[in-house]
Amino acid sequence: HEFARVGSAIAIKQPLPNPEVSESMSTLSHKSPGAPLAVAVVLLGLVAVILGCALLASPLAGVEQYRGLAEECGREQGIDPELILAVMAIESGGNRRAVSRAGARGLMQLVPATAAEMAERLRLENYSEEQLDEPEVNVRLGACYLKWLGDRFGYERPATVLAAYNAG
Repeated sequence: HEFARVGSAIAIKQPLPNPEVSESMSTLSHKSPGAPLAVAVVLLGLVAVILGCALLASPLAGVEQYRGLAEECGREQGIDPELILAVMAIESGGNRRAVSRAGARGLMQLVPATAAEMAERLRLENYSEEQLDEPEVNVRLGACYLKWLGDRFGYERPATVLAAYNAG
């Protein structure tokens, strides 16, 4: 199992048995009864990061160096840069060369197929999978993916957006 630091707690990161994006949390719970609890643990960690909970020891410390990049990409996509930093902190802990067992790569832990689709949406010329290790490319693609998911599932449903992001 992979472990992720969620504030002062440690969460076990387990891939969902079916990588398809679920339309709702109830659909997700039918695919894997433990999935809503795992998603809730991750979401609670994200909320703590976003709110900057004073009781937690600087959960954004590992990604703070990318704040300017998150702000730039947030402006470009019209999403909160704190959300980008929170996803980055949970997904990679600030390790730009992070690679998951599922093949997700970089700061925002994007699977190559999703990254390629977002590169097309952004009309990035000469995009290649190797660029997922480059923070400027990875965060830009991850922000685009967050925006796409928000547009698809609704920004009023952040749990669904983040669950879908986690599903790849």
